[in-house]
Amino acid sequence: FYGIPLKKPIRHPRNVISVAEFLGQYYNPKDLESFFRLMGVRSWGGEGRTQPLVLGPNGALAGSVLGGEAQLDIQYIMAMAANVTTLFWSVPNIELGSTQEPFLEWLMQVADSGDSHTPLVHSVSYADDEKSMPSWFKKRVNEELMKLALRGISVLVASGDDGASGTPTRDDPGACRSANPMFPASSPWVTAVGGTQMAKASTPVCRYTSNDVIVTCQEEGEVACTIAKGGGITSGGGFSTDFPAPWYQRDAVGEYLRQRDSPVPNPDGEWKFNASGRGYPDISGVASNYLVLMGDHLDPTSGTSASTPLVAAMVAQLNELRLQRNQPPLGFLNPLLYKLAARHPEAFNDVVMGDNHCGVSICCDIGFGAVRGWDAVTGWGSLNFGEMTKLVEQAIPAPTSFESAPGAWAASAPAGGSAAVAGAILAGAALVGVAGLGAWGRTRRAAGRAALDPLRVPLG
Repeated sequence: FYGIPLKKPIRHPRNVISVAEFLGQYYNPKDLESFFRLMGVRSWGGEGRTQPLVLGPNGALAGSVLGGEAQLDIQYIMAMAANVTTLFWSVPNIELGSTQEPFLEWLMQVADSGDSHTPLVHSVSYADDEKSMPSWFKKRVNEELMKLALRGISVLVASGDDGASGTPTRDDPGACRSANPMFPASSPWVTAVGGTQMAKASTPVCRYTSNDVIVTCQEEGEVACTIAKGGGITSGGGFSTDFPAPWYQRDAVGEYLRQRDSPVPNPDGEWKFNASGRGYPDISGVASNYLVLMGDHLDPTSGTSASTPLVAAMVAQLNELRLQRNQPPLGFLNPLLYKLAARHPEAFNDVVMGDNHCGVSICCDIGFGAVRGWDAVTGWGSLNFGEMTKLVEQAIPAPTSFESAPGAWAASAPAGGSAAVAGAILAGAALVGVAGLGAWGRTRRAAGRAALDPLRVPLG
């Protein structure tokens, strides 16, 4: 459907991607090999290409499990980005100070990896209820994500599987009374990935009936993934309660709040949400009806934890086109995505049907609807890979002032600290892969360097 070139191997040595795995989940190398054989995925050989390079534990340790999440992530990201060098980045602990997934520990490990060999794309299929996290934890994680954006690293995060009212609805139907955004998908420094499913009625005309006309559509297209239509999960989306809408999406979010195709709820009404918050997701991908090999059988599964590695693999494919032309990688994606959506809407498969009223086990009365353009269900829709390929292949020269970037950019930035500096940097570099910015004043642990030594190759 997306036209991803599965038979064309990624070959550039600097094109490295990673899946983050938490909570003791591990994958089975034999299952990965069998999955490739079962699905007809060709192997070209090479370190980190037939099996991922493993950072951290991957095995039956105390408290660890052979996880469907880990198996799903590694099987699909390596299959969809053929021959890419892949890291299985495992952080098994919880954050002791917050009892959350170890987002901060993982980010500190990534920060300690050098610019010459750290993965260019990270796929994160984990999230939690934003309201359940300590404020200090969200703030610190958000700052570390900002640093990765400044280094030209793409971080893609699942938007969640519980619609607009979020994970609290799994245990409490009363949670349907308000929006419950997910973090870190709600961070303005990540690319949040929502979920779609395939359907024949993918535009409003497909369900048109009258006394004279009944319209039926034969070709399948994408609609918002929801349990109400058999999608298995419901695409997470909404507005952050902690982070304001960033500069790159203010126009798009404003249009969504004003549109009449599917009017948003009154933010100050009975079902409350922060209309001035960072809106998510940014883009989406198919999230329904995946098959994951677990030992001797295939397990069906659905989730934005499936669409996220899928989209991350597509970004790796796009990076390959640029690296092979001696151009910088795409880096922090969001300014580029929103700019392209405004100027080249053909680069996206707009999703205009469906909503995220439901969760994974219950349907609420209120949520957000998919509309033309950006929406808080599927973002801009999915990537039109063919059109996106034409656009990212264009030679976009890197700015020459990055060598003295902190002082030079900070001098022209508005007041407001590091976030303002970051905004100035990324606003000026919205169409450029911002590579190599993380080396300023940053120390690296020897253990982190040693673990990634096989990837010490120059940026092409």
